[in-house]
Amino acid sequence: MSKIIDFFRENWIGGVVGGVPLLLISWPILLDFWFPLIPALLLGMTLGAFINKSARSGKYLYVTLAVPLYLAVLLFMIAPYGVIELPVDLPYRCNFEKGLQCLEYEISKDRGITFTVRNNYNDTILLNSVTFKNLISNEIVSCLNQPSFPMQLRKIESVSISSKECSLSNEPKDKIGLSIELNYLIGNSLEEQVAHGEIFTSVGK
Repeated sequence: MSKIIDFFRENWIGGVVGGVPLLLISWPILLDFWFPLIPALLLGMTLGAFINKSARSGKYLYVTLAVPLYLAVLLFMIAPYGVIELPVDLPYRCNFEKGLQCLEYEISKDRGITFTVRNNYNDTILLNSVTFKNLISNEIVSCLNQPSFPMQLRKIESVSISSKECSLSNEPKDKIGLSIELNYLIGNSLEEQVAHGEIFTSVGK
């Protein structure tokens, strides 16, 4: 631990220069549930301090390797702002609690909210309704054109659920987080269950 402390104390200028940009960028992204704040700060400080130490020691090969790595992290983090577009998918996701699985998903201004859910229970389920809520504004997202419920799903079967003409205030390319509540019945039970899920993605046209 003392070696780590000495490393950052001796190279604090590089740590500050490397950490502050990633800290400033990650703060608003953190509010949209995309990149954790503390790992971003530590990564920036570590790379900045390493570059500073390598430059002071004359190890310019290490500097040559570390600088592109730092820039790659920086570009990857600003990609969601629409400044650049990376040729890889960002770490967006769709998930449900145990028993149901989200396979595909899309949120679009024109096409609404669509996701494919699979039944991983060892029994047939009957989907009865779906509700969406914006995780940022905490407002219910209403859709005029709802799916045709109820939907029966046997074990391992999947179905695409599409809600159109939804009250999405986000513009195309904006990041968005939605909570999902699926009401359903399992087997012959008359007690309705609620599956909680989340979608994090960017809004399509």
